[in-house]
Amino acid sequence: MIEDPPATAALTPIPADDLRRRVRQRPGDPGARLLIALVGGLRAVNAGILNECTPGTGRPRADWLKLTEAEVLSARHAAQDAAETTGRPWRTLAIQALDRLISAPDPHGPAPTQAASPVAHGGAYLTAADRRAQAAFPAVQAGETWKGRQSGRLVQISEVTSQSVFVHGVGEYPRQRFHQVFDRP
Repeated sequence: MIEDPPATAALTPIPADDLRRRVRQRPGDPGARLLIALVGGLRAVNAGILNECTPGTGRPRADWLKLTEAEVLSARHAAQDAAETTGRPWRTLAIQALDRLISAPDPHGPAPTQAASPVAHGGAYLTAADRRAQAAFPAVQAGETWKGRQSGRLVQISEVTSQSVFVHGVGEYPRQRFHQVFDRP
């Protein structure tokens, strides 16, 4: 397991009692819009990122919507700083920073064990047909080099999610379409 970089580890989790009293923002609120943009936009929300739980404490990520605009901005800044120092994808670091903010231990009950926390697996939000199609292609990992099928140009994979493959300097591709455009060198 990769430890949190100092920039995100320095964020202080919001006390569980304080977080419990807060009301979740609505989608049109400025803080919610900022949060949605930070985690990958409506595509990530529609894929179910807010239905997941944080690793370790098992807090619902929907509680991110209880964060203030200033708290979301502090998570974004911490992630940007960590990305510069570690070279890790900033969006992944932003999610870790948001998780840290809502993951204070709950004084009213035992913390769930690691095994009790739901974990989203790659492809968890795909249809059965999409999963079968995806299984027919080789796995894609961040840091790998692939080749454009038409151009022959080598590209670097910067991030892989359950829905998308991010190609450094090129853009984002849906996982199902990625193998139509790129191949192993």
